[in-house]
Amino acid sequence: MVSFLRSSRIDRHLVEEAGDVGRLIVEATSEFRGRASWDINVKIIDAISKISERASNFGGSSYHQLEANVKIIWKRLMSKEIKTVLLTLELVDALVKNCGINFHKALSNSKDFIALMKKHCLKLMKGVDMVSRERPIDVQRKALEIVQIWGQDFSRSRRRKD
Repeated sequence: MVSFLRSSRIDRHLVEEAGDVGRLIVEATSEFRGRASWDINVKIIDAISKISERASNFGGSSYHQLEANVKIIWKRLMSKEIKTVLLTLELVDALVKNCGINFHKALSNSKDFIALMKKHCLKLMKGVDMVSRERPIDVQRKALEIVQIWGQDFSRSRRRKD
């Protein structure tokens, strides 16, 4: 796992603050992965759900840990590696669908995250991942697909509340 951290250009202090979940996020979104590891993604979802629940009940260190994990996700979305961004988009989509309101709040409190999703929807990344043959348009399509699905899901849940 150390090689994942070395290649990710993420501040070690941030990963330490995020705990084991932060390390799992870096591992799950590594450009060296051939495809998404749903075993790791499910562990991340379970852990983030527990952290989110503790953050709502107790706040404090749990909320800071949740914020640190959101920062790691944000940094992974900023990667120049197309594979890393695509794997992170898949992970974020799974987290949004499975982790509940506290995770949504932590994500939406990060204005940088919203701006970054907008950027991925509107602008193409440069280059082609020569190993996986993924292209910048793949990132744009995935980001647009995710935002569209989130919009539909959130509008349905809002209608149910009304």
